[in-house]
Amino acid sequence: MTMHMLKAGGHPVFADRPGSLEHSRMTTLPGEHVWMQSVDGAAIKINDPHIFTPPMGLDYAAVFLTRDHYQQAKSMQKLEAEAGKKLDRSVRGDLRKKMNWLRKSEPRCIKILRGLVKGRFLERTFESVLRDPKTYAMQLEALTKKHQQLDIPAMVNVVRERGPETLPGFIETEIYL
Repeated sequence: MTMHMLKAGGHPVFADRPGSLEHSRMTTLPGEHVWMQSVDGAAIKINDPHIFTPPMGLDYAAVFLTRDHYQQAKSMQKLEAEAGKKLDRSVRGDLRKKMNWLRKSEPRCIKILRGLVKGRFLERTFESVLRDPKTYAMQLEALTKKHQQLDIPAMVNVVRERGPETLPGFIETEIYL
């Protein structure tokens, strides 16, 4: 959702996966990282920064968006099913495994990101963005201000009015385009 908001607001996005706004080179981190120097000024989505850790020494701002662990685990299952991945265990067992992983990994991700940025860190919840997308859009603009002003109304329009629960049959690109 954040990447879609940034793109809609006019911020450059470094991506090679249309719709999802991700770049496949993200998975080469931390080993292969020289390419990160060419991302200067653009937003890049780094899933699991405690695994795919960006290099030190570059000028970063970071956004970390969390979500209710149960709803996030359900969303992860939905995306895996969409990709054709079969569950290793029961649905409930898989949900528990994912929720435990989220509980353990989030603090590590936050610690790593805080160590990479020079005070330019924004941590919010998915639920808070749904409740107040305008405030979040303005916070994103403030975080990226050194590059350009963003189109706040366009960013707000990306976020659909809805509850925080995982919606069956929808994936992020269908909800936020």
